[in-house]
Amino acid sequence: MLALTWSMLVIAVYAVSSRQQCPPYLKFLATAYDILMIALTIKLTEGYLGVWNMLYLLPITATALRHSLKLAYFATGLAIATYLCSLGFYLYWHVGAAKYWSDPQTTDLAVIVLSMLTTGLLAGQTIRQARRFGNIDRRGV
Repeated sequence: MLALTWSMLVIAVYAVSSRQQCPPYLKFLATAYDILMIALTIKLTEGYLGVWNMLYLLPITATALRHSLKLAYFATGLAIATYLCSLGFYLYWHVGAAKYWSDPQTTDLAVIVLSMLTTGLLAGQTIRQARRFGNIDRRGV
């Protein structure tokens, strides 16, 4: 069901973009949907503390291809917020706070958040450099 739902977004975005009439909010909607689908994937696999959390870096990195700083900020903030919410769910409802903090893998929290922030920073710098060297128009982005 998750793959079917995710593929429906791909088909919808393709249908809208093939008509050459992309609304400005479509990139934000697609990025938010991708991040939420990643959060659902992590919840279904119960990989709250595993390497699945590195999937949050993909939509942040993809924002550099769209040349939008606002989108890079949005994707970074939403990915961090979604990760912290899913981690809070895991902490309070799945295992309990006492067991969570006794686990040595809890240092992953800082590493993953710092990875997301660094990826957002690098995506933003890529966009800025592309604008600087490529003479890309800043209007509407």
